[in-house]
Amino acid sequence: MPAIEYAAAPNATGRVLSDANPAWAQTGWRAAEEVSWTGPDNMTIGGLYFAPAQCPGAAAATSDGKSPMILVVHGGPTGSFVQTFSPFIQWLTSQ
Repeated sequence: MPAIEYAAAPNATGRVLSDANPAWAQTGWRAAEEVSWTGPDNMTIGGLYFAPAQCPGAAAATSDGKSPMILVVHGGPTGSFVQTFSPFIQWLTSQ
């Protein structure tokens, strides 16, 4: 598991509470990055971006400058995704 951090507010600097597995950084597993965009009705839509292992920090992976993307749709207004560990996402981004 990665380190557990606490932040008093969404944009505040986090403080590490637990580092149960210091080897986490060497696993190659990817952290989620929050992203948002404006939908057709001008509503802000949020998502989680996991950069593929071969494109650290969303660097270009192909000759046209685009990174590969897999979209996982959560199913509408009654569901949501949160930043939790997903073995499936980690496997996808390691391919």
